[in-house]
Amino acid sequence: MNNTRRKQIEKQAVAFEKIVNEIEQKAADEELGKNDVDYDKIVSHWQKQLEDIQSAVEELCTEEDDFRENMPDSLQDSDKYSDSEAASEAMTEAYVEIELLASCEIEDFNEFFHEKQEEIITKLYEAAE
Repeated sequence: MNNTRRKQIEKQAVAFEKIVNEIEQKAADEELGKNDVDYDKIVSHWQKQLEDIQSAVEELCTEEDDFRENMPDSLQDSDKYSDSEAASEAMTEAYVEIELLASCEIEDFNEFFHEKQEEIITKLYEAAE
């Protein structure tokens, strides 16, 4: 993975972490009785942000796959090739989980999000290594 793609995938990981922080803040506000936002509206907003991250991850994964496919034969058994393949696999796994989150029912969002957030963050940062 080149530095540009690495920085872009890290940017998506940070964007995902921002959503995590917003969700945690919303939960803390609810515990304090500060429930002034329509839950369906805010979850729809988060899901839109997740769709944006999902789209960016998909594009980065495609670029990484193209990079690997165009790699000279002499490098196809190299660490560079293996690292690229591992990055693509991690991005694909993150993409699938983000897709599920972005499309889940609003009433299931919190539970599903809390189940998957660490896995998604881990996979995004693995892809950027």
